[in-house]
Amino acid sequence: MKELNAAVEQRDVLFRKIGEAALAAHPSLPEAAAAVQARDVLLAADKEAAGPPNVRAKAAQKAADAKARRAFGKLAQKAIEGGLPLAGQEPAVAELRAVEGRIKELS
Repeated sequence: MKELNAAVEQRDVLFRKIGEAALAAHPSLPEAAAAVQARDVLLAADKEAAGPPNVRAKAAQKAADAKARRAFGKLAQKAIEGGLPLAGQEPAVAELRAVEGRIKELS
């Protein structure tokens, strides 16, 4: 189970990296607007959670993080599936495919 969780976390990190590259290279994609909005909400939630301990702020931060993960994951998937050029991201895409295969094995 630990290995599966680590693989899922690695996949999310790769999706974020590829999604950020897709956002920079293809800001006109429909998924890009959702990713920008999710990133802005996450930054605001992080700022609020950095203040005095607050259960609501921590919950909002957790929800914003999940939303950003989904948004950047969708953006990355769209770019990969569409064969859009993502300068310098070929190794990350290959690693993502390997991690996804590992997740399937472990599931």
